[in-house]
Amino acid sequence: MIKLKKSLIFILVIFCMSIPSLKANDDKREAFHQLMSKILEKFQKSYDLHTCSIGSGNVNGIKQIDLGFFKYSPMTKDECRIIMINCLIDFVEIVNSDENAKKYQLAYPDPLNHLSMSIIVANEDGSEVLHPEIDGVMFVNRKLYFSTFDLENPFQAKEDICETYEEAKAIVLGNGEGFGNS
Repeated sequence: MIKLKKSLIFILVIFCMSIPSLKANDDKREAFHQLMSKILEKFQKSYDLHTCSIGSGNVNGIKQIDLGFFKYSPMTKDECRIIMINCLIDFVEIVNSDENAKKYQLAYPDPLNHLSMSIIVANEDGSEVLHPEIDGVMFVNRKLYFSTFDLENPFQAKEDICETYEEAKAIVLGNGEGFGNS
């Protein structure tokens, strides 16, 4: 009976010691949700993007954020590039201006190194956009990938085009289509 009491006391002490850690995780989780709410609201209002997925990896701060969106309007490659670059610029601005992002290391200080983002392009009725139209753009590892969809081989992109973030940003900003102009 004494061993059982000692064991229960030991478990209770360990549990009580972990409460501050649990509280910190709750605060971090709440900060992440608030940050994502700001980002998703901005993308919905500014670019008419509809959220389809959100993911994150958390080890002592958010180390990876994965965002997925639908855009129900066919777009050219240039239009996809403009929306993606403007989203990325907005993402950096929102993360770097958020005090909790800094405090909890939510993809701070260089958010783009911790982000993958995709925009799936569909027709207004939700049907697939077919080659040669762009059916998706993805940002990962500081590169933009544009793809087209072919009904004959639906599990492989018909065409993949890759640009670095810096190249794509220079094209967008050079055209006067960047941040604040979309």
